[in-house]
Amino acid sequence: MFTILPPDRCLAALVQGYWFVEDLPGEYAGSNIRTSPVPHAVLSVNLGRPNAEENGQLVPGVSLLGLQSQNRVWRSWSDTYFVMVMLT
Repeated sequence: MFTILPPDRCLAALVQGYWFVEDLPGEYAGSNIRTSPVPHAVLSVNLGRPNAEENGQLVPGVSLLGLQSQNRVWRSWSDTYFVMVMLT
């Protein structure tokens, strides 16, 4: 499941939105999650089992990614649940 939520009004100057990616039952386990370039820096927070990078390495629980100038690919697992905070 993919959900986008807007920020609270008091955070709107810093946050453009919250993108949630969830696959708790593992319906898409082993499948790639692709994101397109976006003109924002991204704070990624894993709430469930950390997903894996394209090369199979697990991603950190929390990471601050710079401007997203290229496509990114992750692999979903059962219990995958993370949020990408799109920063302005």
